[in-house]
Amino acid sequence: MNEITGEKPIHFKDGRPDFSEWSEGEIEFESGVLNGSDNDFDEVYKYLQKTKGLNNKTAAKVLLNTKELTPHHLSNTVIQLTPTKLHGKIPHIGSASDMRRGI
Repeated sequence: MNEITGEKPIHFKDGRPDFSEWSEGEIEFESGVLNGSDNDFDEVYKYLQKTKGLNNKTAAKVLLNTKELTPHHLSNTVIQLTPTKLHGKIPHIGSASDMRRGI
């Protein structure tokens, strides 16, 4: 984790991490597109396929894996592209869990 953050702390607000400082970008979707399920990842892959001119969603997934980025639900409309090493090491709840519970 320190490899990514440079030993800076990750701030939490209401139990949610703020990865903004280390995000490699954000994707904003229209309200109602994201629902907190695995389908949200398909939406990210479709978006990247379209905007990056990739052949298919698998190529988009490979691109994120190559860049070591993980989609992180920032809100019910925004996905942050967060370093995988950071996202995977920080146990957290977030907008995805809120959406699954209908909050």
